[in-house]
Amino acid sequence: MTTIRDVARHARVAPMTVSRVLNNPDSVSDATRVRVETAIDELSYIPNMIGQALRNKLTGAIGLVVSDITNPFAIQQITGVSSAARDRGFSVVFAQTEASPDEELRQLRSMIERRVDGIILSPVFNTPDSVDFVTSAKGTVVVLGYPMPDNDVDVVRCDSRAAASEATEHLLALGHRRISMLSGPPEIVTARERSEGYKNAMRRAGLVPDVRYGAFTVASGFEMATKILASESRP
Repeated sequence: MTTIRDVARHARVAPMTVSRVLNNPDSVSDATRVRVETAIDELSYIPNMIGQALRNKLTGAIGLVVSDITNPFAIQQITGVSSAARDRGFSVVFAQTEASPDEELRQLRSMIERRVDGIILSPVFNTPDSVDFVTSAKGTVVVLGYPMPDNDVDVVRCDSRAAASEATEHLLALGHRRISMLSGPPEIVTARERSEGYKNAMRRAGLVPDVRYGAFTVASGFEMATKILASESRP
């Protein structure tokens, strides 16, 4: 296996110079950097990331924990995080929890043991346990999708309540009056917020809301839609 000393010998520089090219390329001249990079390519040298992590206390990896890989929204999260990380020179360590709070804690522990530089979490619930677990281990975490009222943590999410209200108002503006909503589990905060936005818009229009709760899956949505479209007063 090619070592950093082999690269240094091939490029006719000191091993420290190779290290500087790998970790701080702006600290060497352009000519030296090109010579070292050429040697790296010619020898197919792969840096020892574990050794670099021990020296720099950075692994160059970000952990991403999502709830359910079969959910199309999770695919968007994965592609978005991966793209942003790649643009900044980071890799992504991915895990899914299968919507299990216990599995979520196990995966977070694994991320911390791997010494990732930070964790992006799309949690099962918006309870404080998972974020508290990461912060108690001196880890850095950002939450996707859910408000975390019991944690002092950065959160990236949309306004689910306003979005559902605007969607309902759009249908009302088109003249529709029998509008039903197929939602996710009521214990999931985004499902509750969406149903609240829908109900508020319906009540402002003087109409009676009709919310059906199911799972955040295609199968559940199909089952609910089949039943509601078979009813005598279909929406």
